[in-house]
Order: sequence, then C-alpha cells, then structure tokens
Amino acid sequence: MIDVQVNGGFLEVVVTDGDALLLTSSREPWKVTVPVEHVTRATPAKPLGFASKKHVLDSRGGLLVCARRGEPVIEIYLDGRDLFRFMTLSVRDPQDTAATIRGALRQYGR
Repeated sequence: MIDVQVNGGFLEVVVTDGDALLLTSSREPWKVTVPVEHVTRATPAKPLGFASKKHVLDSRGGLLVCARRGEPVIEIYLDGRDLFRFMTLSVRDPQDTAATIRGALRQYGR
C-alpha cells in the first residue's frame, strides 16, 4: 500500500512494496513531497477496473497512477506547480486520507 501523510505543511507520498519496483531500481521506498498549498482537491475514488492502467509515471503529462486493481483509491489533484498535476493512489483508508488532506487545506482557506 501507498502511505500518504500530511506532515508540517507538506503532503508526503511514499510508495513501497512491489509498487516501488516500477518507480525505482533500488529497494528503497520512492517518495514525492509537495506543499499542501499546491493541493486543490483530494477525494476517495472507485477502485480501478480490469481495463485501467494500474501504474503510470508520466511527469510530462503530470500523471502518477500507482494503484492495485480492486483496492481502495484516492485521487489527489494538484495545481501544476510540481512534478504531477494528478495522482491516483491505493491507500488503506481513502475516506480518512482525504479527510486529513482536506483538514490541512482548510488552513490555507481552501
């Protein structure tokens, strides 16, 4: 599973387990950190279906998809000032993760 945390004004995404092999050649977790103020929206989403691509790393298009089919997913939208504009991630509890991010966004008047 992917770990998504809000820590000190930053959204931290850590990809581990088998998903990390698609993002890095080492066994270390792959991480991306963006300021919370760059997040525009975070919402729980439907699990990916069979026809969906479950792993996409497209920095030119601003897209990161790292999700397992049939598992809970969160969609995070960013304002375009970072490497990604949109992330779809498998997380243990998308409702709780989205609520945590929305709580942090309230501090920035969003």
